[in-house]
Amino acid sequence: MKVSVLVPTYNQRHYIQGCLDKILEQKCDSLEILVGDDGSDDGTAEIVKKYGEAFPDKITVFLNKRETEQHKAAGSTNFFNLLHQAKGQYIAICEGDDYWLDPLKLQRQVAFLDNNPEYSACCHDVAVVNEAGEEQYICSQVREISDDKDITVADLVVENPIITVSVMFRNTSYMQDSPEWFFQFRFGDWPMAVQNAIHGPIRYLHQLMAAYRVHSNSTWSSQAYQYRYAAIMDFRFFLNYLLERRYEEILKNKIIDEVVRATADCMHYKEQFERATADCMRYKEQFERVTADYERLVNGNTFGLMGKCCNRLSKALKTLTGQGR
Repeated sequence: MKVSVLVPTYNQRHYIQGCLDKILEQKCDSLEILVGDDGSDDGTAEIVKKYGEAFPDKITVFLNKRETEQHKAAGSTNFFNLLHQAKGQYIAICEGDDYWLDPLKLQRQVAFLDNNPEYSACCHDVAVVNEAGEEQYICSQVREISDDKDITVADLVVENPIITVSVMFRNTSYMQDSPEWFFQFRFGDWPMAVQNAIHGPIRYLHQLMAAYRVHSNSTWSSQAYQYRYAAIMDFRFFLNYLLERRYEEILKNKIIDEVVRATADCMHYKEQFERATADCMRYKEQFERVTADYERLVNGNTFGLMGKCCNRLSKALKTLTGQGR
């Protein structure tokens, strides 16, 4: 078996069919699709069971009971259950609300890893789409250059540029038997990228081949910014410890840069707030002038005179039309 495609899913009935259809379009001769439903209660499980029955030679379905633990990535147990079932030489991942765009995606990534055994994994550009599948922007880590690039541990100390739907990695013992720390954080993609990069560089292919969907029920993107940033900082500090502070200077510079940019943003918002306050004061003054004009009209009985004229005009019209008789 060349490739095992892992499809973890949870309450994604609106998207799972499109996800599986795109995987089935792949031009890859040796392929298995392992679908793990994590206790969905919205009908997702029934959909994936039908796909398993329709494509028994390609799709295997696992129905699990969802486990939720604080400070643990949601769905991590489901993911590793799938990984432990995988027979393929390579692992690709497509979560149930994402989908692939290029039917040659797997073929291209397999060819790269076959020809470059020193690399632990490869990934690529991704289109970020909304709930309706409308493209919002292209997430590319090599936007400034025309060629591909390598991602190393040094890059992953500060951030994770790899979107899960794009990754393919080798099915190795170090991934199958991931260390305990792997499960202690509120996301799984970043630890997975680090685990791969420790054993070899990751090639970033400058090709658009998948779509990552952002919606209100997304496990990660739906979380508050404060929650996400706290989780990111926790993992950064742990990595600094794990890697024996070899990349501490890179991490310090990144945090300083973020603080500087956050301060600049605050100043920008402060200026916007001050301008908005000034505008409100101008509108308040205009309102007060209009109110004063209204009071002068009322006090001058102008409206009373207009009312009498309207009454007289109404009576005249009724007389002319015969309604006043």
